[in-house]
Amino acid sequence: MKVHPLAVIAMPLVYWLFVLRTQLVGAHIVVIVGVLLIVLIKRPRVAVKLVAFGAVLIPLMWVGYVLWLPEPAGDPIIWGSASGWHITRGVALFGLAGALRVYAMGLLVVPPLVFVDWIIVVDTLIKHFRVPYRILDIGIFANRYVARMQRDFRAARHLTRLRTRRGTNPIVAFHSVIPVLTASLRHGEQLSNALDARGFDSAPRRTVHHAQPVRIVDVVVLLAVWSLLFALISFVNYLHVI
Repeated sequence: MKVHPLAVIAMPLVYWLFVLRTQLVGAHIVVIVGVLLIVLIKRPRVAVKLVAFGAVLIPLMWVGYVLWLPEPAGDPIIWGSASGWHITRGVALFGLAGALRVYAMGLLVVPPLVFVDWIIVVDTLIKHFRVPYRILDIGIFANRYVARMQRDFRAARHLTRLRTRRGTNPIVAFHSVIPVLTASLRHGEQLSNALDARGFDSAPRRTVHHAQPVRIVDVVVLLAVWSLLFALISFVNYLHVI
């Protein structure tokens, strides 16, 4: 039995609200590790890239926080400098919690992107929720447009590297920018002409082939997942209190 993609998208909502409100460093780490393990099951390479991105983003954001956060009175100093600048324990933890919160909030968006078939989501919203197809289809076209630009960039970079006999470096990437931008403008014009030829936006509705109604079992599964996540969140808070 497959759960409706809309239910899958709504599942991380409890965690997202929890991450937004809590200051517990341990809670953020639990959410981050859990999401990374989920992504690792489906897309190991994506999980590795997310870990590398977090390893760069979190320290940079932490430094930005601790440089500007006010120091509470009586807070013990854990790092100092000869010029009198120092970092207290409270500021360090608060800055770390803020950096982890931003990373975790962004990370919670990844599982729906990995596990959800967005064609089903779009057709379901159009047919059963009466969302205008003009809004949703533009997102699909933009996604395909970006994918085509990435493919053109890889091809242009490969050809430039072969012609110049240089390895992968910023110069090769720079030489590939202008051909890719030129090709993207041409693709955009072709896409616009194709949409006009097919009569896009000429009718209030369009044909859908992948719409799925939201069933009672999907709602039950969603509520069960929310209950489980709420119990886990309560357990984490209980461990912090004791």
